[in-house]
Amino acid sequence: MATTAAQEYRQFIGGDWVAAADDSTFEDRDPFTGDVVATVAAGGAADARRAIETAAAAAESWAATPPAERQMIFLRAADALEARRDEVVSLLARETGSGFGFGMFQMGFVPNLLRQTAALAYAPIGTVIPSDTGVFSMGLRKPVGVVGAIAPWNAALILSARSIAAPLALGNTVVLKPSEWSPVVGGLIWGEVFTAAGLPAGVLNVVTHAPGAAAAVGDELVSHPAVRRLDFTGSTETGRRLAEAAGRHLKRIVLELGGSNPLIVLADADVDYAVNASTFGAFLHQGQICMSARRIIVERGVADEFVEKLVAKTETLKAGDPKEHDTVIGPLINEDALATVKGRVEAAVAAGAKVLAGGEAVGPCYRATVLTDVPLTAQVCSNEAFAPLKTYPKKIDELFADVPESVRRSMNTASEGIAKRLYPAFLRCFSRARRSRSWIGSTTLTRHGSGRIRESSSVIRPRLSHSPRRRRPRSLRGSCRENAAPEALSPPPRARRSGPRARPRTAGSQRRSASCAGARAARPRRARAARPRPRRPRPRHRRAARRRDSSGRRGRTSA
Repeated sequence: MATTAAQEYRQFIGGDWVAAADDSTFEDRDPFTGDVVATVAAGGAADARRAIETAAAAAESWAATPPAERQMIFLRAADALEARRDEVVSLLARETGSGFGFGMFQMGFVPNLLRQTAALAYAPIGTVIPSDTGVFSMGLRKPVGVVGAIAPWNAALILSARSIAAPLALGNTVVLKPSEWSPVVGGLIWGEVFTAAGLPAGVLNVVTHAPGAAAAVGDELVSHPAVRRLDFTGSTETGRRLAEAAGRHLKRIVLELGGSNPLIVLADADVDYAVNASTFGAFLHQGQICMSARRIIVERGVADEFVEKLVAKTETLKAGDPKEHDTVIGPLINEDALATVKGRVEAAVAAGAKVLAGGEAVGPCYRATVLTDVPLTAQVCSNEAFAPLKTYPKKIDELFADVPESVRRSMNTASEGIAKRLYPAFLRCFSRARRSRSWIGSTTLTRHGSGRIRESSSVIRPRLSHSPRRRRPRSLRGSCRENAAPEALSPPPRARRSGPRARPRTAGSQRRSASCAGARAARPRRARAARPRPRRPRPRHRRAARRRDSSGRRGRTSA
């Protein structure tokens, strides 16, 4: 495969491409081959301060820009990005080790995200506030000014776009700090895209930095008084430090952090479907996604079959060059990440875990790995592992003596979590709901503010009307029942009356209705004589008599 020549990139500040304040640079390398992808400006605190002041100067004019103009800029940006699809997918592979499938997913997602965000320019910005004195009170939302955005490297295109899109569309200016592992596809590319779309100078600024030098830029974003809001996506440890620093400056911050996410397979699940779904959920982009499934919990009745099929599936996943389209497991982002995975697997094995598949590095890649009999207290179970790892809890048979309690205990073991997955068999009906129009029951487990898990069952059914007078869209409507078993779910009886005066039918009223219906059926019907229908008189202006003249033509009589 031909090697692409390295390009030189500068920072994007005030609509211009500028070097770092001290003219320093760093090499952005391919995580698989080690080749230099780009030479990038290594900015610092002075560069971040310059970018913030530039964004603050452009904030007032950008906030006053008509929503139609802001909307058109986003629509043009989506088109400009889409026109560079192959280039961006290749850059995602060379800079972040993203496989072809995940790269194409990002390129399909982000242009649509920009088009959806374009509608925010017309979002309502006012609220009428109730008043005790009869005075008309109204609250208006205004752009806050400068937003500092810190984006990660793992889904570089998606997460960087998400951190800047909404603030820009709502009239704010942005200073973006991409990760040092994805400075181009997670940051500087947006300078090119939005410049082509016609974004005014200074509205978006991108500051890059060398590996290990993020603190200087991050501290400036947190401490500078012109930055009014912060957005961070990354590890829990870094997010905690940023939140503490933002609190000292009384700044609001939006955080999306790491997750050690469980996936639960119940005994009534379709095992083949669950195996494919869990493989995709755990190994996409080498498991370097915050929502990846880390801990797999299988009910006793299907555990053996599930594990056997999962191990066979895992051993077929190709590890290697992400630029080859059939590669599933690409490289980890850097050598430190590879060393961390090795250390955690070795520690789990020393604590009694067993390796069923993988468990070894192949160059910069780590094979898709399945571990079983892993203690719940092991670090690979309780903390996020950005790697292609799946773990099972220790003593599966004992753990599932009481399924609901086991689910709660397993989900609450880890200190962090973003996504919870549950695979019972009846969930598969959801994909066929629109075709079959059948009743569907699904169980959802949600984490509430108290940190505990609460269970509920939901029912989804279609409500269609074939009456020509009341046409409804042919879509699914949902209703919810608490603590109902899926097999016991049935359609509720149709209400006789709707509105505030409607009352539920009691057992007594149902018996009275049944007895009245029986009495009506037994009563003989009397034949009614047909009555002549009265003739409606014609209006005065139509009572003029018509006659035929001698020529056979009709005409009105003269007065």
